[in-house]
Amino acid sequence: MDERTGTHYDEASSYPDQVAVWATVVKVFLSHSSKDKPFVNDLRSALELRGCAGWLDARELRGGEILSDELKQAIEAADAFALFVSPASLQSEWVGAELKHALKVQRQRKKAGTEFPVIPLCLDDTKLGVLRQFFKDEPLHISVSSEPGGVEAAIPVIEAALGVKLPTYELPAAASPARPQEELVLELTDPDFFEEEGKRRPRAQARLVYQPAAPGKRAVQSSRFVFTAPLGPIELEDIRWYLEEYAVWPGGYVDRKARDIEGRLNLWGQQLFDAAVPGSSAGQVMGAWTAIDSQAARRFSVQVDKELPDGTDEDRVAVATEAATGLLGLPWELLRDGDAFLFQGRKPVRVRRRLPNTRTLDEPRSPRQCRTAGACDGKPGRAGPTAAARSADVSRAGRRVAARGRSEGAVPHRPL
Repeated sequence: MDERTGTHYDEASSYPDQVAVWATVVKVFLSHSSKDKPFVNDLRSALELRGCAGWLDARELRGGEILSDELKQAIEAADAFALFVSPASLQSEWVGAELKHALKVQRQRKKAGTEFPVIPLCLDDTKLGVLRQFFKDEPLHISVSSEPGGVEAAIPVIEAALGVKLPTYELPAAASPARPQEELVLELTDPDFFEEEGKRRPRAQARLVYQPAAPGKRAVQSSRFVFTAPLGPIELEDIRWYLEEYAVWPGGYVDRKARDIEGRLNLWGQQLFDAAVPGSSAGQVMGAWTAIDSQAARRFSVQVDKELPDGTDEDRVAVATEAATGLLGLPWELLRDGDAFLFQGRKPVRVRRRLPNTRTLDEPRSPRQCRTAGACDGKPGRAGPTAAARSADVSRAGRRVAARGRSEGAVPHRPL
């Protein structure tokens, strides 16, 4: 046993110099640019779940100086130093100063006969660039991807570099096959506005289409009907306020307004469902979609086609574009079929918004996830919510109401 680190060695192992079990907390100093904070937090959380806790974050320690005494002490108290190499960190004076001091600590530990790993973690294959000058020799680095699954793929390699686990050369397990997707598509065409008694709501010609996941199984579609948005600007503004403003500053006198909105979410979800799935036109389609295999996933897609015939008047095109935007912006995540929100139950439903595909790509492209909040364009500040973010916010709002309702007996929950 190493008395300094508390590391146990397996005497029967054929690798006597390798660590078999790490008995104490591993303290790793995380050096990174603040613009990479979301990704660093993901990696930090993943490692802590695997027992590698006690991580130190420079952004929680530093004061006004680039390399304060407190910051130096934090690096010196760590067992290892992880350097996140990204385009943002290459421009950071903080990261350069932290790396320089970490390498000094590494040299001191080496003279004392102990180890202090300095591990470059290269985000999306970013090169060391100007940070290379601080190393005497070309350092071994670990490539970390910001794509989905990148954190999980890097964890075993990082654990081996830290000495938490023996290096492994096993081939990665094959990915689990995707669940079959049973999809219900609400097709909306020829969008315009319905105006009556001072109300102006987007509407469109509509049809529901059930698209089975099984190859060769025929789609089922409803007869055509007119869909008119049941929610107007007042309701949508209340939802926006509840998600974007109340969530940031809850409490106080605004609680009464928030409770009132929560009490109406059930009604709004039911109204949206009734307008999108009229019983007289969509009964057979809904029956086929709800009777799916328990192993399949369910998805509700809203596809809006705003295209009009060539030569259509420009004013009519402008109206169609505005109406299409309003239809896509409806809170479809709140769909409620009478007893529960569709995202609840044994067969929860995911919501997707679609536009018609009008061009062919030479090869499939997978969009990258932007993990930096408010800095996607290279500028600090708060970014506006994306459609995906708004979708997640609406779903979370529904879940909060559902959870509160179950405790109060207001929202019955049943398996779908």
